Amino acid sequence: MWAFPGEDNHETLKNTTQTAEGVFTGSNQRYSNEIRRSNTMEASMKYSHTFRNPEKKLIANVSNTFGNDKEDTDITTTTLSETGVLLDTSSVQRTHVYPSSNLFNLSMDYSLPVGGNGLLETGYKGILRYLYSDYERATLVDDTYVIDTLNTNIFEFREHIHAGYIQYTGRQGDKDSPRWKYNAGIRLEQSWNNGETIDLSTDFNNQYFNWFPSGSLSYYTTSENIRLSYKVLPTGSWSYPLRISLIHSINDLVILT
Repeated sequence: MWAFPGEDNHETLKNTTQTAEGVFTGSNQRYSNEIRRSNTMEASMKYSHTFRNPEKKLIANVSNTFGNDKEDTDITTTTLSETGVLLDTSSVQRTHVYPSSNLFNLSMDYSLPVGGNGLLETGYKGILRYLYSDYERATLVDDTYVIDTLNTNIFEFREHIHAGYIQYTGRQGDKDSPRWKYNAGIRLEQSWNNGETIDLSTDFNNQYFNWFPSGSLSYYTTSENIRLSYKVLPTGSWSYPLRISLIHSINDLVILT
C-alpha cells in the first residue's frame, strides 16, 4: 500500500490591541502559507502452515511501514493602521519539519500437541523502530535568514524490542469436559532504545528486561456445576487470586477470596 496525501493551508489572522478605555494601541496581520506533503508505504505478509493435526499450527507475520513527510511554512507579519491599512512588514519567518520513520514488525507463533492431552505454544515478536526528524525555524534579517538555534535541530531515535514466550496447557479428562485443566508459561522481553540530536542537547540510551510469568489451575466437578480456579497473573510478579465459581441454572454466584 502506498499513500501520498498533500495539504496546503493559507491562514490570515488579524490582531488588534486597545487600552481599557478602548484607545487603539496597535494592530497587525499574520499570514501563513503552509505546504504539507506526506508519503507512506506499507507492505505486509502472512504465512500459515497447515498440518494434519488441526491443533498443530505455525503462523508468521511480517510488516514494514515507511513514512516520509515534509511541511514548509512561510509566515509574514505586517503592521496595520487603526483603519486596517497595511503599513510595513514587521517580521518574516519560515519553518520546516521533515520527519521520516521506519517501523518493522515480525512475529511467529507455533503450537504443538503433546501427549494427547497437552498443548505446547511458543512464539517470538520483534519490533524495530527508527525515527528521523529535521526541524528548523528562521527569521529574515537584512535579506538573510537567521536560524533560531533554540528551535532548530535534527533528532534521531532507534528502538529494538524482542519478546519470546512459551506456554504449556494440559488437561485431565475429555477435551470437552475435563476434570482438571492447567497451564503455565512465561514471556521474556528485552528492549533497547537510544536517541540524540546533532548538537547533543538530547542524548540518551536505555535498555530494559522484563519477565512475565503466568499460570492457572482449574478443577471441574463431575456434575459440572462447580469450578475451582487458581491463577497466577502475568504482571511481572507472582500474585495468587483464588476464584471459586458456583454456577446455578438460574443465577450465577461468584465468590472471590
